[in-house]
Amino acid sequence: MALELLAPPPGAASDEGSGGGAAAGGASPALRAEIAARCGEEAAAWAVRTAAGLEPCEVDALPELVALSVAHRLHHAEELPAPVVGEVRTLVAALAEQDVDLGRCLGLIRLAHRHLTFALMADCALIEDPDERTAATADTAARVFSAVDELSVLVSEQYAAARTRWLAGPVAERRDVAASVVRGDPVDPDWATHKLGYDVRQNHVALVLWGGSDTRGAELRGTALRLLTRLGCRATLLVPMGDGRMWAWGAAPLAEVEDLAAPAADEGVHVAVGLPGSGLEGFRTSHAQAASAAGIAARGAAPAGVHSYRRLELGALLARDERAAGEFARRELGPLAGDTASARVLRTTLKCYLDHDRSVATVARRLHVAKNTVLYRIKRAEQMRGRPIGDNRLQLHTALYLADTFGVSAPERTHTA
Repeated sequence: MALELLAPPPGAASDEGSGGGAAAGGASPALRAEIAARCGEEAAAWAVRTAAGLEPCEVDALPELVALSVAHRLHHAEELPAPVVGEVRTLVAALAEQDVDLGRCLGLIRLAHRHLTFALMADCALIEDPDERTAATADTAARVFSAVDELSVLVSEQYAAARTRWLAGPVAERRDVAASVVRGDPVDPDWATHKLGYDVRQNHVALVLWGGSDTRGAELRGTALRLLTRLGCRATLLVPMGDGRMWAWGAAPLAEVEDLAAPAADEGVHVAVGLPGSGLEGFRTSHAQAASAAGIAARGAAPAGVHSYRRLELGALLARDERAAGEFARRELGPLAGDTASARVLRTTLKCYLDHDRSVATVARRLHVAKNTVLYRIKRAEQMRGRPIGDNRLQLHTALYLADTFGVSAPERTHTA
C-alpha cells in the first residue's frame, strides 16, 4: 500500500523521466537514475517533484536526498543504498569545507521530513477502508522516520569526519601559524611567509569577519576579498576560524584606511577593520585593532556591516577600564542615561549637537526634524541632566560617546575574534 502513495495523482502532469520538476542543484542525474532503476520511474519522479516543493537554498541537494531515501525505504529496503551514501559523503565534505553549519543541514533534513510526511499522510487519508488506512499510515510513518533518522546519523558522522580532516589539513596549519604571530610568539618571518603563503614582511591591513549561525564561509571569503581589493591590497591571506568567523590580511600601502561603506559587506556579515601596519608587528597590531573593533561592535549590538577601528578607537581606549567607563557615563548623564526611548532620542540629539559645534540647522538636517524640535530636545536634555550643556562639556560629550558606542550599561568584554 505504501508504494501506491508514490504514484502521481490523477491528472498530474507527467515528469520527464526521473528529473522533471527538480530544482537546480538537486541530487545528481546518476543517483536519480539509480533510484528509478531500483524503485521505478514513478517513485523517483515523486521524490524529485516533492523535494522541489521546498524553498530553494544553497543546499538544494539535501531535501532531494531525503526524498529519494524515503522513496527507497518505502520499497522495503532495510538500509540506505550505497549511491545515496556516496553522494551524502561528497556533499557533506563540500559543506564542511564551506563552513556550512551542521545544525543548518540537520534543520533542513527535519524540514524535508515534515514536508514529505505531510504529503504522504494526506495520501493515506484518502484510503477508504479504515483498517487499511490505519495500517498504511502507521507503516508509512515508521518507514519515513527510519529513513530520515538513518540519513541524519550519516550526515552527522560524515560532517564530523570531514571537519576533522579539514581542521587537520593545510588550513589548520595556516591558522596555527597566524595565531602564533598574533600571540606575539617568536616567529621567523621567512618561515611564517613560507607556511602562510603570504609575505608577512610587507605592509598589512587586517580584517576580522563574523556572521550569524546561517552565514557561510563563502560569504565571509567573498566579503573579505571584496573589501581588501577596495583597499588596494596586492595579496591576501584568508584564515577560516570556524563557527562563522574568519581572520584576513591584505598587503596594503601604509596609507589611511578610509571607512568602507556598509553595503560592501554581504548581508548578515560583520567586518572589523584594523589600521595598516608594517612587518610582523604590523601583522599583529592591525589584527589586534580589528579584534578590538569587533568586540566593541558586538558589545554594542551594532548591525551587520563594516566597523572601522579608526572610528571606534576612542571607545576602545576609553573603555579599557570597563566598570569605570560605565560609571563615568552614567554619572555625567544622570537621568539622561535612562534606557528609555525618550532618553535615547535626547542623547542622540545632544551628541549630534555637540558633534557639529552646536549648529541647530545641521542637527535638524541630519536628524530630519524641525529646528524648533532640536531646540526643545536640547532644553529638555539640560533639564533632565540638571546642568547647562556648557558645564563640563568635554566630559558630557565623552559620556554621550560612550553611551552611543556601548549603551548605557557598563561595557563588557566580548571575545568575537
